[in-house]
Amino acid sequence: MPVPSTQEILRPLLEIFKDETPHNLVMNDLLELIADKLKAELDNSTEKMVFKNNVTEAIEYLKKKELLTQPAKATYMITRTGVEFLDSLPEEQEQEPNSGEDIEDDIPV
Repeated sequence: MPVPSTQEILRPLLEIFKDETPHNLVMNDLLELIADKLKAELDNSTEKMVFKNNVTEAIEYLKKKELLTQPAKATYMITRTGVEFLDSLPEEQEQEPNSGEDIEDDIPV
């Protein structure tokens, strides 16, 4: 499996925080949670670095769209808007990576 794209990381990232409580997670723990959710196998340091960059980009994107907040260092929390957005998404189906299904198209501006 190729390294999950930023786009593919958005939904699992929001799902991790869906309980609306602050989660204090160091980046390595967050990377592991997302990789497990996506069943990603990162075999070398280059893939791990690209994955970390994609997760960081996804976090920043969700913060910019006000779907995720960072109340303190290494602490993340989904916003009410983030929960509503996640609840509005159709049930997740198995799909091929980069299949053209863009969650970004659904994110409120």
